[in-house]
Amino acid sequence: PRDAHGRPTGRRRSVRAARVIVAAPARPTADLLRGVQTGAAGDLQRAATLLDEVVHADVAVVHLGGPDPTGRQPQGFGTLIPRGQGVRGIGILYPSSMFPERAPPGHWLHAVFLGGIGDAGALELSDDALVAEARATQGKVLAAGPTMGPLPLSFRRVQRWRGGIPQYTPGHRAAMRRVRELVSAALPGVALAGNHLEGVSVDDAARTGLQAAAEADLALRARQGAPVRHAGVSRAGAAEA
Repeated sequence: PRDAHGRPTGRRRSVRAARVIVAAPARPTADLLRGVQTGAAGDLQRAATLLDEVVHADVAVVHLGGPDPTGRQPQGFGTLIPRGQGVRGIGILYPSSMFPERAPPGHWLHAVFLGGIGDAGALELSDDALVAEARATQGKVLAAGPTMGPLPLSFRRVQRWRGGIPQYTPGHRAAMRRVRELVSAALPGVALAGNHLEGVSVDDAARTGLQAAAEADLALRARQGAPVRHAGVSRAGAAEA
């Protein structure tokens, strides 16, 4: 339950539901499955073990922003940075270019990503050190483009996401298909969603949720004798959602 301001109250309550969608990361989902009391507990344990084996990368995101009265900020979605370029950042997103309302008029906003599988120690750096690494990364990228030099900085925020990005190692997709099969057999009416199932992008994660919701709607309509609609969800549908 939540209070009038939308904040969790900390109280628990039970809810009966014909269909349940578990839209949580791999390891919290595994913990939930282990706590279910059912005659098919063995299948759920196997599913939980497979979810526990998903490799995750820790990522630090440094949000940087400032004034840009002359419109020098780069245009586009962002930049991927391969290792070995002399900087610690692995990518930059340009939110103020993609979505102008993300920054005040005449300002820029970037998100610099550091860490990942190849640089787990990045998250142990101080906020100041991460900002310095992010600025160095930004400077390297901007120096190679039409911006030609650093943008003035007036805003910074550092976020650390431990276990933030699931890694699609060999055999991962087959393991996740098996997880879904085991959960579906042991807990009819329960569906999974998340970026560990079909892809790490927002589009991929959203599609798993939309597909789970469409399948739940299909099952409930069939149960109630209502007209049934097709439950498929395309990539375009997920992106539009």
